[in-house]
Amino acid sequence: MSSSASRLKKHCKTPAEVITVRVRNESGTKRIQIKPSADWADLIVQFRAVFSVPTETLTVSLDPKGESCVPMGTRKRLSQLGIENGTMLYLKISPGSANTRDDGNEMDCSSPMETSSA
Repeated sequence: MSSSASRLKKHCKTPAEVITVRVRNESGTKRIQIKPSADWADLIVQFRAVFSVPTETLTVSLDPKGESCVPMGTRKRLSQLGIENGTMLYLKISPGSANTRDDGNEMDCSSPMETSSA
């Protein structure tokens, strides 16, 4: 095997090693690659790095209207939240506290999201 082929093989990740989570906010869509075994806290660390904002200003939802927000303190694995390769998350970065919708009303993110198991 040539040295360039060997280097390419080392840097390529198989689909089982990472998943891509798409994150949309007012400035566009970004992609975050993370291990499928990661938990919510691991993804939040990636949000902070990619968007350069403190956690307190983030609200993350599974829908564009922000009605299915994920509580920041949850310790669930991404798979338990229904987050898999290609999932689109909606991120709101607010200057005030997290979990505030555009209309000024607070989102109810106090209890962990429940997902149906199929």
